[in-house]
Amino acid sequence: MEYFFKAGICILATKDLDSACRKIERYREKDPSFGGQREFQLLSDLIEAVEAGNQEVFTDKLYAYDQMSRLDKWKTELLVKIKNQIEEADNEFS
Repeated sequence: MEYFFKAGICILATKDLDSACRKIERYREKDPSFGGQREFQLLSDLIEAVEAGNQEVFTDKLYAYDQMSRLDKWKTELLVKIKNQIEEADNEFS
């Protein structure tokens, strides 16, 4: 499950949201228990937030997850980069 979670974060960082959706769905098929895990739900929520360009929802979902399961430095650094990509996308249209 940790492997799927890290892989999901990596694919989300590529900005290819269609691929991210397909990949986490494939991970769920390979390990049906992954679909019921908080990590799967977090990845799904983060993909939705990025698609919507909603940095606030992205941050709220991460905060809620981090309160129960501490994110390590590696995950935190990548997730901050993804969050910043949302900001950059918003600024492009300003």
